[in-house]
Parts: sequence; C-alpha cells; structure tokens
Amino acid sequence: MFHVLDSLRLSQPVLARHGFGGQDLITIGAQRSDRVAGLVFLNSAEDPTLPFSAYDVEQLDPKKLPAALREPPPPDTASFEAYRQWQMRVHGIMFPESELRQQFEGNPDGTVGKLLFSEFARDAIFKGRQKPAYPRIRVHVLAFFSLPQPLEDQIRKYKPHNDEERAALAQQYSIDQAIVKKHMHDLQSGVPTAHIVTLEGANYYIFVSNEADILREMRVFIHVPK
Repeated sequence: MFHVLDSLRLSQPVLARHGFGGQDLITIGAQRSDRVAGLVFLNSAEDPTLPFSAYDVEQLDPKKLPAALREPPPPDTASFEAYRQWQMRVHGIMFPESELRQQFEGNPDGTVGKLLFSEFARDAIFKGRQKPAYPRIRVHVLAFFSLPQPLEDQIRKYKPHNDEERAALAQQYSIDQAIVKKHMHDLQSGVPTAHIVTLEGANYYIFVSNEADILREMRVFIHVPK
C-alpha cells in the first residue's frame, strides 16, 4: 500500500476503504500514521479474527428464519440490467453496470457470466487476517457502521408465518446488533478520538445506500484540523 502512495505521489491523503479493506487502513495507521491525514472506515472497522463466541450471543439455526431470508430469489443473470434490478428488489441497492462488469464476465448473448474474482486472491486475503492494532493508530479516524433495520420493519418485510420464525428473526436482530456494538467498542477503546457514525438500516454497501450521509460526514471530517 505504501508503494501505491509513493507511485501516485500522494502526500498525507485521507484514505477510505470498505469491507475487508479496513485491514489495509489499520495496517497503514498502525505502521505509518505519518503518511496519511486520516482514515475512513466504511463498514470496515472490525476484527476478522474474533470467534462467534466473542459476541456473547447464542448461535441461530438459520432453518428457523422466514423463507424470504432462508431462500432469497436467485440472481437474474439475463442481462446486467436485470441483475441490477434483482439487486434492488432483494437488497435495496444496485451497483453501476460498470462495477458489475468488473466482477462478472459478459457473455456474447448479453447474459451475466462467471465471477471474475480470483479464488487464489480471496484465499490469500483471508489467510492474512490479523487482529486490529487500533491503539497504535495516531491519525484522525472516521468510521461508519450500518445498524440492522429495526425489528418491526424486518417483521413487515419478511412476514414470519409463526412464532418460531418471529423468534428467530428477533434472535438474528440481536446477533447483528451485538456484532456491530462489539466492533464499535473495540475501535473506540483503541482509538478514543475516533468519530463513529451509525446508520440504522443501511446496507452493507453503506456508501451506496447512504451516499448523502457518507459525503456529508466526510466533508466535515476532511476539514478537521491536525
């Protein structure tokens, strides 16, 4: 990552990453905080080494969840636009077609082809998981966390058919809450000055579902004095 900064001749940029990219931000902040002006975690400040038991919640049998969660409709690969519309129906967001074409092959007949992501690269990424060295970060931090959709809204959306499904949905909600709270607590404990923004019901791809919120907070953050 430092080679990228050097090649682009970037002097103390504000870096933002999503998902597993948070591992890059933590490494940079912990090893060379002097190279950056700030770090922005987009649903990416987490500890990938934690076992499920660290969240102090019970495991859920996914078979007890409503059918809409257990068996979501498969992707519509008839075209890239059809795939985007499927994303919107199922996830409430859609990627630009250019993004999807970076992820999937386009078949000659216009259908969406196989995933282009390298399994070797994926395995290498997960093999390199490390515990976040938050206390070593000496730079401004802005972190966004998506909180689960309110339980009442999830009940309306997934329509549990019986008490067992309703209880499973409530349990899944508690699990999701516990995971996010643990990640926020760990970050705030290691970087007390970190500014944390929570967005209830935001999609995992928080910069797509809540673009206006992200941009507003980032504009303020970028102008924070050193």
